[in-house]
Parts: sequence; structure tokens; C-alpha cells
Amino acid sequence: MLLWACLLRQAQQRPPAQTVHQHAGYLLDELRRSPEAQALPVRSVEAGEFAIAALIDEIAMGLPELRPFWSQYLLQAQRFNTNSAGVEMFERLHDVRRGPPTVVATYAAVLGLGFQGCYGLPGADRYVLAQLRRDLATQLGVDPDRDWSAGVLKRIRIEDVENLDLFAIPWFKSVWLGRGIGIALLVTALGTLLWRLFG
Repeated sequence: MLLWACLLRQAQQRPPAQTVHQHAGYLLDELRRSPEAQALPVRSVEAGEFAIAALIDEIAMGLPELRPFWSQYLLQAQRFNTNSAGVEMFERLHDVRRGPPTVVATYAAVLGLGFQGCYGLPGADRYVLAQLRRDLATQLGVDPDRDWSAGVLKRIRIEDVENLDLFAIPWFKSVWLGRGIGIALLVTALGTLLWRLFG
């Protein structure tokens, strides 16, 4: 679902707004019926669904071709009878942080994907939003800037970090090989030029 939201934001061309809205509703329904959601308390599932719906609403309202339709049919209004998800999401977060880690991870992912809510308004302190994201990552035991394990719920272990060779570049892609080739070409070109001129 979150991947679909990313694709929606980055797509060059999008289907009509009504089609996108129906697809979003379908995906939220599928998410609610998933085995993972069935294993969680209903309140936690609703909290996660609320966060995802708020993210999709914010993305859609930021896209000029979706905004006219979407402003009349917000997912948050249809599913949760509210038009203030930008504030309510942060109010719900207090309870969510005491709930299942998968729902906390959903909120962390939604914030990581750029949801700003009330902090996106002019004059809002965006540092608070960055700090909140950092606090969620700390609670989950992950580093949001270095999620090498490729998953919000996977904890970073020191032994993995020490063995992780991020900066190992193959010799054929190294800067020194490029410099060597450049110098060899320069010497060859100068030699050819001198041979032609004086040769």
C-alpha cells in the first residue's frame, strides 16, 4: 500500500482521479482483510489504516489533477468521519506508540514518506516533525538514515555493521583507474600531436 502511494506521487501520468480513489479504497480494504491485520487488535488496525489514508489524502491533495475530485471525497472523511487527519494523526500517535510495533512502524514509514500534516502549514516547526520521526526510529530500534537491513522492523546489529562494506568499490569502477586511463590518453594524444608536428 505504501509502495502504491510512492508510485502515485512519482508517476508522470496518472489515471483519472475517480479511478485512483477507487483503487486506494480497494487497497485499504485488502489491507484490513490481510492475515497480518487480522492478528492485531481492531483499534490498532484502524490506527494504521488512518495513517495510510492520511498519507494518501495528503499526496492526492498535492497533485493538481487529483485535487478537485479528492477534496470532495477524502479517504479520511469517508472512512473515519474527519477532515483533520493532519492533526489527528499526531494525536493518535501517543496511543499508537504503546501498541504493536507493526503499527508504530507504519506511522514511522508514513512520516518517512513525507507526511507532514499540521507541520506542513506555514509557520509550523518542522524540527518537531523530524524529532518525532527520530523518536519513533529509536523506539523501533532502527536508524532511519541507515536502514541497511531493508526493513523498519529489523534491528541493526553491530556485528552486521562492522562487516558491511558499503564503500568497497570494484577496481574497474575506481577513481584511480579513471585517472590512469585519462593520463594514458593524454600522453598518447600529446605523443601523436608531437609526432605529426615534428615528425
